[in-house]
Amino acid sequence: MIKHNHVVVTVENIQGKRRKVRIPLVKKDVADSQMTNAEAEDSWYSWYKRYNDSNTFGWSLDHENNIGYYYLHACIDTREYRKSVSNFFKEVKRDGIGNIVIDLRQNAGGNSAVIDAFINRIQPSNINNYSNFTGNTFVLISNNTFSSANMFASVIQENNIGILIGEPTGNSPFAFGEVISGVLSNSQINLSLSTKEYILSKTYKDAIYPDYLVQKTRESIISNKDIQLEKVIELIKEK
Repeated sequence: MIKHNHVVVTVENIQGKRRKVRIPLVKKDVADSQMTNAEAEDSWYSWYKRYNDSNTFGWSLDHENNIGYYYLHACIDTREYRKSVSNFFKEVKRDGIGNIVIDLRQNAGGNSAVIDAFINRIQPSNINNYSNFTGNTFVLISNNTFSSANMFASVIQENNIGILIGEPTGNSPFAFGEVISGVLSNSQINLSLSTKEYILSKTYKDAIYPDYLVQKTRESIISNKDIQLEKVIELIKEK
């Protein structure tokens, strides 16, 4: 794909006109410096920085469609995250919300312990004091759903806890993890080694597939329509 330190890509505008664009390769620190100094506050780089510096989790209630929506963009198991999940379910219960949506579409993974905060509240259990949610659970996935988020989706699907909607996830349900790291004493080479193999699905080999395949289209992206969340609303109305 890369020749002579540049990449050639074909781009298409809204009117359908195409042209080839040559993108030069530069070192990341140089690109960061150039973008920070030269671009205005509304540039894609500034937006990217604001997005990644913001919270990786959050929630809202859609009373009109009877949905509690929770987004999780990274699997980071913190006290703040668990408190957020707890508050989310308290508000869902208080307002009598019958459906929850867990959005993992932009989640590249991290610590799989984030799953516990939800599983403890959407699965019947005699070992905790949580007030369990008894409504419908929907999980949004995409090809940007990786690693521990992939595991999250698999746990939901394999245990018939909820319904997956969207696109196939970004990696196989067969994975290695539980990494240990260290430095070799003689060579001083850094070493990371996986100690466990995870088999997350009995059904799929290359990815976790949704129960309802809803792929983004060019039109939905241009019009900024969330057709995957719209599918959730459609299924709720059918029940």
